[in-house]
Amino acid sequence: MLTPAEYIRANYKQAAQSSEVGIQRVRGLQFAARQDWYDDATGYYVDTFIIHYATATGAESDYLSMVKYDTKSYGAQGSYTVPGMAQSKVFVRAKLDSFGNSASLGLALVGNDVLRLYMLNPASPDHTTMASLLRSRCHTEGDR
Repeated sequence: MLTPAEYIRANYKQAAQSSEVGIQRVRGLQFAARQDWYDDATGYYVDTFIIHYATATGAESDYLSMVKYDTKSYGAQGSYTVPGMAQSKVFVRAKLDSFGNSASLGLALVGNDVLRLYMLNPASPDHTTMASLLRSRCHTEGDR
């Protein structure tokens, strides 16, 4: 588990951290959880945040803010909503990185939680795996 301050340090550039403290306080950020893993067999790397707010309104504010920011950062071309998940958005970098990896960023809003999944995988974007990861995390969060 991450405190709000730990989450902000892990997820925001240093120049933005002080203003983000106030923004997240107003939204009601309570805690976050982070898990990342790398699969040697497939070359996939996934970094996941589950960000929990006191209210669904606070979570929605953060989700919408991330969608707006990431649309500028990644570009809207190639982005999509996961079928069956109205409040989700996946962004895909059009160009492979210097190691030949595709980068995808998935966001979803589930009640008082925002899910943020970053995935690197060899060659082309893997929409099926990203959608599956978001769905499985949303199912897990909905069962809490």
